[in-house]
Amino acid sequence: MSEQKQLSTLPQNTMELTIEQTKKQVEKVQALIKSVMRDGTHYGTVPGIKNKFLYKAGAEKLCLVFRLIPEYKIERFAHEPINGIPGHLTYNITCRLIHQPSGAFMGQGVGSGSTLEKKYRYRNEDLPTGVELPSAWWSSKKVENLSKILKNNGVEPKTKAALLKAGLEIAPGKVEGKWQIVYRKKIENADIADVYNTVLKMTKKRALVDATITALAVSDMFTQDPASAGGEEPEDDEKKESSTRRTRRTK
Repeated sequence: MSEQKQLSTLPQNTMELTIEQTKKQVEKVQALIKSVMRDGTHYGTVPGIKNKFLYKAGAEKLCLVFRLIPEYKIERFAHEPINGIPGHLTYNITCRLIHQPSGAFMGQGVGSGSTLEKKYRYRNEDLPTGVELPSAWWSSKKVENLSKILKNNGVEPKTKAALLKAGLEIAPGKVEGKWQIVYRKKIENADIADVYNTVLKMTKKRALVDATITALAVSDMFTQDPASAGGEEPEDDEKKESSTRRTRRTK
């Protein structure tokens, strides 16, 4: 059997893979992870979780090696205005993977994304405290230490009760190019159309990752939902929308 047939997920002249073919496919994926794919670029990890989280870049590398071409079906649904903000959308995308040399359908995955997701629905309104964030804080990034830093700089921090009542959280924020401690409030994003492309790209990525894991049967090596394990879903190459954060100074 030719090398190309051995590496195909499902050879066209048989109804099933042999044990040897399955072994070769697993070995090829493992070799790719070891020699080409990089932690933080093609996949990520969360402490305490065995499986790696497959990123878009990693799915693209796997598809390239196994010569799988994605085809997308995109469905878009418009929502009624939410809290007075019109224009919210939800995307449902199905990704089909086609084996390029043979044209065979290898598997599919689905993804859903919406402007109603917290990170898109809201934008941050930051109230600066005037206290610059020490560079040493970044080594631990412990939010509970921010109140201590305020005290050490002669600023009495708001109590937990006061923060809760005002809908605020204490956080690091960039003010006029410098990092400082801010009080942050999430408000409805009135410019929701600004994130349409970001949400569409993220939904497309989710479908591709799901399809790749399914078609190549690598769910024992990768998963695709860092949020379920307390991690952050990578935004890939999408830059954060600078227009979604407005900072104003306290009086």
